[in-house]
Amino acid sequence: MPGGALYQNLVREQLEAGREVFYVGKAGHPEALSICDGREGVRMITGTGDVPSADMLPLNKEIFVTNQTTLSMTDLAEVFAVIRERFPRARFSDEICSATRRRQEAVRNHDNVDVLLVVGDPLSNNTAMLARIGEEAGIPAVYRVESAQDLDLAWFKQSDVVGVTAGASTPPYLIKQIEEYLRELDLNAPGRPPAVDLDHLLDV
Repeated sequence: MPGGALYQNLVREQLEAGREVFYVGKAGHPEALSICDGREGVRMITGTGDVPSADMLPLNKEIFVTNQTTLSMTDLAEVFAVIRERFPRARFSDEICSATRRRQEAVRNHDNVDVLLVVGDPLSNNTAMLARIGEEAGIPAVYRVESAQDLDLAWFKQSDVVGVTAGASTPPYLIKQIEEYLRELDLNAPGRPPAVDLDHLLDV
């Protein structure tokens, strides 16, 4: 995954090659601002409605498409599909980071959990996306927490399966706190121990 200066160099190289750059991201996100703010030739795409029609660009203009690294793969696929339809010759560089991709896929494929805990910064787009994916997958209860201090025993009393995931930048020690809390919960409530799906949902 290109990051920081390396990512900006990628965009600059495409502009120097004479291509129009479509950057798919969230308006106001620091990563998007570093790429798009005041840079001629970079078009910010926040959704399918921002994708221009082919006649809005110069004839035969080459298009390079890249994206914010923490987007939802589902949202990104929808935007990419519209761009491909309107600009069949566009070049694509999917920059969703591998850690983000693995976590999103894990949550999407584990819709059998009763409670999903998403550990990380409450202002993080990454953790917000994981929570949204969990809700869209039909998980009955999704909670965003920063640490074990945010956990409420009542969340787990009617739960058979608890899933845990985390933002890619969440410090490992915070995740360990959650693990320890849930393992203690198993010991203190043997009648209804939650099955903590750490192996599949937690990748640190």
